[in-house]
Amino acid sequence: MAKLSLGSDVLLSLFTSDKIDEASIEHLKQQDILEDALKELSKKLPNIKRTLIDERDHYMMNKILSSPYKNIVAVVGAAHAPGMIKAKASLLPMKDISSAPIKKKSIWGWFIPLTILLLIGFTFTLNAQSGVDSIVSWILINGSMSALGTALVFGHPLAILTAFVAAPISSLSPLLAAGWFAGLAQLFASKPKVSDLTSMSDDILSFKKAFKNKALKVLWVTAMANIFSSIATFIAASSIIETLWSLLFK
Repeated sequence: MAKLSLGSDVLLSLFTSDKIDEASIEHLKQQDILEDALKELSKKLPNIKRTLIDERDHYMMNKILSSPYKNIVAVVGAAHAPGMIKAKASLLPMKDISSAPIKKKSIWGWFIPLTILLLIGFTFTLNAQSGVDSIVSWILINGSMSALGTALVFGHPLAILTAFVAAPISSLSPLLAAGWFAGLAQLFASKPKVSDLTSMSDDILSFKKAFKNKALKVLWVTAMANIFSSIATFIAASSIIETLWSLLFK
């Protein structure tokens, strides 16, 4: 949920075109404003606040206290200063905050791909031609749908072709996504300029400009190739199940 909330906030920020001047920045530096912002972040995204703010406070204070020098001038961000002072009283060990936690591997991401492969394999044991037809159906449905999603946002022909080739393979792995490959192909074939990056927040508010901006185009291609590939996975799986059902109960 935290990732979804953060992602939605980032996405919504693209649709705002507020200009931040020097006065606004100085206003944000006020202690009460910073405290309110940190409290809000702590309530809404506690894990992210702990990682980006709290642990960095402890890390920087550790570095300062472990310095061999007696007098030190440290320049830190305004949001970190209060937390660093509090961290000094109960400092976390460096070993606990200097490396990322090891994530436990889950097999649930492989459940759908393995189920589909087992269904196709079982279809082969009943009828070889039906097994071949299921594979062809999987490739065509996945490839065509992902390519269609890429084409709908006016992706480069190379990106469309890449989506078609990548989708049938990436749909069978939780570690891959067709949109990643299509997005990279779009980036390679139509490289964004600095002007595309700086005008993203303005261009996204215009339907015409949103699809001309090369930086935004990479995002559109990546998203649409993934979305349509996901839809295709369920359509193709339904087709495979229907074929197997007809073989079992014909």
